[in-house]
Amino acid sequence: MSGEQLAPARRADVQGLRALAVGLVVGYHFFPTTLPGGFVGVDVFFVISGYLITGLLLHEVERSGRISLLGFYGRRARRILPAALIVTIVTLIVSFFAFSKVAFLDVLTDAAWSSAYLANVHLANAPGGYFARTSPSLFTHFWSLAVEEQFYLVWPVLLLLIVVAAGRTWRRAALIAIVVIFVASILASVILSNTLPVFAFYSLVTRAWELAIGALLAVATLIWRIQLPRWLTETAGVFGAALILASAVIYTPGTQFPSFTAIVPTAGTALILWSGLHGRTVLGRALSWWPARRTGDVSYSLYLWHWPVLIFGLPLIGSSPFERVGLIAVALALAVATYLLVERPASKVVVTPGSARVLIAGLSATAAVVLSALVALAVSPTTGGPAVTSPTIGPTTATISDGRLVFAPDRRMTVPDSVPENVSPQLAGIPGDLADVFRTTCFSLQLQVCEGGDPDGSVSVVLAGDSQAGHWWPAVDRAATENGWKAYIVGMNGCPLADGLGNPDPRAAAELETACVKWQQEAPATIAALDPDVVLYASNVAGFQEGKPFLPEAEARWRAGVGISLDVIRQGDTRVVYFDKFPVLKQDPEACLFENLRDVGACSTARDWAVPPEISAMSADLAREHADVLFSPADLLCTDACAMLDGNHIMYRDPKHLTASYSQILTPVMAAVIDAALGLTDTPAH
Repeated sequence: MSGEQLAPARRADVQGLRALAVGLVVGYHFFPTTLPGGFVGVDVFFVISGYLITGLLLHEVERSGRISLLGFYGRRARRILPAALIVTIVTLIVSFFAFSKVAFLDVLTDAAWSSAYLANVHLANAPGGYFARTSPSLFTHFWSLAVEEQFYLVWPVLLLLIVVAAGRTWRRAALIAIVVIFVASILASVILSNTLPVFAFYSLVTRAWELAIGALLAVATLIWRIQLPRWLTETAGVFGAALILASAVIYTPGTQFPSFTAIVPTAGTALILWSGLHGRTVLGRALSWWPARRTGDVSYSLYLWHWPVLIFGLPLIGSSPFERVGLIAVALALAVATYLLVERPASKVVVTPGSARVLIAGLSATAAVVLSALVALAVSPTTGGPAVTSPTIGPTTATISDGRLVFAPDRRMTVPDSVPENVSPQLAGIPGDLADVFRTTCFSLQLQVCEGGDPDGSVSVVLAGDSQAGHWWPAVDRAATENGWKAYIVGMNGCPLADGLGNPDPRAAAELETACVKWQQEAPATIAALDPDVVLYASNVAGFQEGKPFLPEAEARWRAGVGISLDVIRQGDTRVVYFDKFPVLKQDPEACLFENLRDVGACSTARDWAVPPEISAMSADLAREHADVLFSPADLLCTDACAMLDGNHIMYRDPKHLTASYSQILTPVMAAVIDAALGLTDTPAH
């Protein structure tokens, strides 16, 4: 997004390459089905930035034998801060008038992280994918700026140390250092994309190699000056462009990324940059075309503006292709204005190697935005009453009565009148209180069996289903660990474990639907092959929508699909505990509690709405026919109404899922569920 010219020459084709990069990103965000891999434009920017800024540093060393860190950071502040601060301030002002109080507090939080260039850290630790908040952050796109600035906080210092330590051989030493960074980072990228995909997408650790490709090219061209045949440079440029465009068309949001797949667009970018070093090529002339160069000039501002314009604009004017094109025009107009009124005047500010005024001004402005956001967050009330007792659950036993589990002693929740001052988690932390199993690949688009509990346990328990199973994992995992049981989890978000039903969300992408059907076919046999002692089955009832009648055809499909899957799972001596429908709230916990700090009761939901009696009756039938016992979560979480708080603890992270911390509080209850299932003496009828 940002980047300075390789001194002393300014390459017109690089400006055109910037235009291509921002065009891919904007196209992906505004027309995601047309350009499903357009997110690779960010990777193109990374390589360009690595090349140009490393070239700038190398030129300074060649000219003066040193690097002025003060001068470098002053130029970076002059280049990136003015436009970023303008976009941030305007976004905050519009958000204040457009959003509810709780939504604006979220925007303030995001603004603070983004202004401190830690947006990637914030996003890496926020729930993503299935559990991402409904409205994307207005500052999501700042993550790539954060990656760049974190890289350039370290790279000039490292290069300066190399110059001082290596003396005349500093060029080759720099080359070796970049290669080491490249290898270490790309290995981390491949490994972490498999294990921690959200972290891998946003982390500097897994993205540094992309900037290092550009840096490697800059150093290599300084060491080796070779004149190559024209046909080779022409071919390299065209092939590089083909790699970028192919990845933008073929890749999708489901592509594992960055991993090794990011090599395609980054290598393509490097080839284009390299080919342009050997004279003007056909591709270079195309990229140097006046409209491409002018778009490249405003690419940074366009990148900053396009995302908030999209988020604000779609709900306001609509989402037809014509309206989306109109919003792009608005973003482009704002970008041109920002370039002419902010970026270009700022670029004329003189930054000398010994001058600290630009850097101080930039840091002061950034600190002002961050501190203003933090102060606003700090003074906003988030509690409404005195501290209350934390919920505690002692040893619990479960017996079976008429095919369902009954607990002793009875669960007695205490619902406070107000949000207590010792509320846990804090209201702003509700969305992040998510079971770790959702942050790994355990619930990916491919069938995964993840382990927990006691690895040496002789008794095995499998928790299986969709996200309605996953939010019980903190309780199941801890119960298994404390009791010496081996635990497994087999799940897929949004995909109920019921044969042939697919993903019930009509908005689901085709790849999600295909993956879900395949998972539904494979999961039951995979679970049966584990030969577990107990299977805890929990899935959202497909085809049912809260507040609406359950249509007979949808109910028939659900009964049939569940029956087929459970009959495969329930082999040998395996006991199956069927979880009744999880009680769903009418309102979002974070938003409702923020608006009702002194009236928690206003956020409760009637039990018969949260779990309709006809659904519970169907669950009892399915438990009798295809399982061994019925467990009703509403017996734990509801009385006549289902509340959001138990003592000082918030139970729900969203209307359909427990907070991870409250799930763990329920460990004794889940241990009783498993223990009761293990105590069944009658061999299941198959």
